Amino acid sequence: MEYQNPVQIKVEMAPSFTKAALNKCLFITNEHKTDADGAAASIKTFSSSEEVAKYFGNNSKIYEAIQLFLSQKTYPAKQPLIPDYFHVLSVKKTGATKQDVVDALNELGSTVEYYSIAHILDPEVMTVGALNAFCNEKRKIYFETTTTETITDQEKSDRYIKIIDYSTENKAIAYMATCITSGAGSKSDMNILSGVTADVSGGKRVELAKVNINFAEKRTSKDYVVARMGVTTDGTDITEVTATDCIIYNLIDNIEIAMAEKGFKQDTRGYSLLETVISNVMGEMYQMGLIADLNGKAEFKILTITQTSTERQLKVIRPRVIFRLADFAKTIELTLERTFEEVNK
Repeated sequence: MEYQNPVQIKVEMAPSFTKAALNKCLFITNEHKTDADGAAASIKTFSSSEEVAKYFGNNSKIYEAIQLFLSQKTYPAKQPLIPDYFHVLSVKKTGATKQDVVDALNELGSTVEYYSIAHILDPEVMTVGALNAFCNEKRKIYFETTTTETITDQEKSDRYIKIIDYSTENKAIAYMATCITSGAGSKSDMNILSGVTADVSGGKRVELAKVNINFAEKRTSKDYVVARMGVTTDGTDITEVTATDCIIYNLIDNIEIAMAEKGFKQDTRGYSLLETVISNVMGEMYQMGLIADLNGKAEFKILTITQTSTERQLKVIRPRVIFRLADFAKTIELTLERTFEEVNK
């Protein structure tokens, strides 16, 4: 069996997010509860725009952003993409810095479940690539708008998504909703965005595509505004990032549960149990649509588990899994042939 672009995973360290967080979003603002002094960071969980309006006021920027976030839909059913809940982190009202934001996020630790991050802070606070290090370490994913048509080296990351937004409509928040709310491995190219206008047409799309900046344009006879590209700033497909994160978490979580409940002997019995756990998880990931299908079966392979004498002394087992993701095509090449012969005489 051959595998295209196999991904090898060494299961060695626990992730810092939870399964429920894979479709949960966090918003960062410097606005606070109505009449609050806004001196310290605070976190609040919401499930509707009405709750946000009551807490922050219906003239707040965060209320406007959440309205856009919750107005996104699935197609063709046009059902709202509404999560069970989402979080809003308020940093200090005046004088907030990037470090204040990072410190506030670190204080949340694992007590708050979220996976993706967006903000409505001024560019002076959240400079380009400001959260790259945090997201790389914590396995989060970060959406941000830009008016700059270039990507610098320090901005390149497989966890940083930029979308051009000349009209300041919070397109990053609309786009995040379509990529994240529906779950890991969701489609990230040709996503229909509600409540925003198209920014790009003509040759500009080619220039932005070259530098891994996502953009909104009008496509099809239905006049949809769609987000094109679906990539991070280093060119990685967003669906690959979210799907792989989901697989890694579930592998490690289930292995650690088995370690706590049963333990793994350092012999063929332990290896067999470990393979069973991994196989079950990969089967579940296949049912979720994250692992590719090969003739009706999940396309993955668990490599033979072995241990060196040193690994046995250290009580370390290093399983490896090769699999192919079931991500989405971005280009369809259509070939038409015209014939002058009569058909069905």
